[in-house]
Amino acid sequence: MAQDVTLLSRLTSVLATTPTHVPLSDRLLQAFVQIMHADGGAITIGFSKEERTVLAVHGSLGERLEELQDVLREGPALDAFRTGQHVVADAEAASTAWPLLNQSLDAEMPGMAAYPMIPHAEVLGVVSSYQLGESRAGLGPAEASFLAGVIGVTIAGRFERSDTTDLLWSARDRIDHAVGMVVSQLSISPTDALALLRAHAFAHTLSMSEVADAVVGRELHFGRHQDGGVDP
Repeated sequence: MAQDVTLLSRLTSVLATTPTHVPLSDRLLQAFVQIMHADGGAITIGFSKEERTVLAVHGSLGERLEELQDVLREGPALDAFRTGQHVVADAEAASTAWPLLNQSLDAEMPGMAAYPMIPHAEVLGVVSSYQLGESRAGLGPAEASFLAGVIGVTIAGRFERSDTTDLLWSARDRIDHAVGMVVSQLSISPTDALALLRAHAFAHTLSMSEVADAVVGRELHFGRHQDGGVDP
């Protein structure tokens, strides 16, 4: 749990440095790539050609890698979506694992990794990254998988389906109030504040209503540490 909170704080801190006018999915990907010490990556939703959508792409090779995986139907992102497990391979292993991708790429094969987003019971999509040249240490598979789950939560959203209509509207009011308080505490946009609340709920296995109650009741405060981190 402590490690998860640290990772959430790190993601939030990096996210706060990205331009606020950029779509949230792009900013989440930029933060993930930076934390992973990667050269680029992508966030994709779905598996089949008809439903697979690239929500965000980063880096000079990112778009090309996603196009080739769609056409060739092989690659780390597709494997991660199929299996629900992370996929990590250095350049040599990647060349062997996905030979068609290697042959079709108009550049040296990079080291590649893909982490499924599973905010609930089913795989929503995949967060992938790649590294050119020598491998550089970022996060381990378990930590990267956790961040992929956080990203999935912020993209998918989270409300309790069992809530009655009245309770749901009440919860939405509290969440809106909590968003406003986090905006004031951190001087960030409402979109980022809502993403932070969702990520906190995921990291602590709480509902959005519970997190909103804690913020509104001043039991939870997203203040800044002196070192620039965020208190989750």
